[in-house]
Amino acid sequence: MKKAIDYSVPTVERFWRDVDRRGPEECWPWKGVGSDQGYGWFRPAAQAREKAHRWILGYLRGEPLRWDSDQKELACHRCDNKICCNPSHLYVGTASDNQKDRKNGGPAHFKEIPAPVLSAFTMRAEVVKLRGLPEDDCWEWPYAKTSRLKNIAPNMQHRGVFYSVPRMALLVYGNGVTPERPYARHTCGERWCWNPSHLYPSTTSRSRSRSR
Repeated sequence: MKKAIDYSVPTVERFWRDVDRRGPEECWPWKGVGSDQGYGWFRPAAQAREKAHRWILGYLRGEPLRWDSDQKELACHRCDNKICCNPSHLYVGTASDNQKDRKNGGPAHFKEIPAPVLSAFTMRAEVVKLRGLPEDDCWEWPYAKTSRLKNIAPNMQHRGVFYSVPRMALLVYGNGVTPERPYARHTCGERWCWNPSHLYPSTTSRSRSRSR
């Protein structure tokens, strides 16, 4: 049963209730409802819904971020953590800024995966592999079955940060990723797949067909 939203509570107070505010330099994960793409959803009013990090960025600057024919403002993360709502990790940017960040392949796009996360992934992966997986077929991550339905990459969460299962599969079983080639991309076109033979390290966020 969904929890009813009390709109009599001041909007910003309701917002912070759903944020895990940690140290000033840490990510502040959104604890409320999330989107299929991994972002948080916030309802400032009964008939309005907005990405949580985008709403708080607009609130703190005194006006909502624009998205119209004249100007399209993006709420960008310096930490590359979609559910983070720490204002010091956010900035107002454009599509051009976002693209430049991706091309630069800077630290925000090369998120180090902690050893406990890789260990947990490996243990789960080995259990799944014991059940028998066809070598050439796409592999579904059984702990995130909606990924296949929506064709999105499955993730594992650790301390409020999401880590890509295909990227970890490439690190553990494949050729790995580097700061210069930080993305795990698919030759099969199925973003939910984590079969290492279907993955390759890339400098871009767009998958492409490639002979195996």
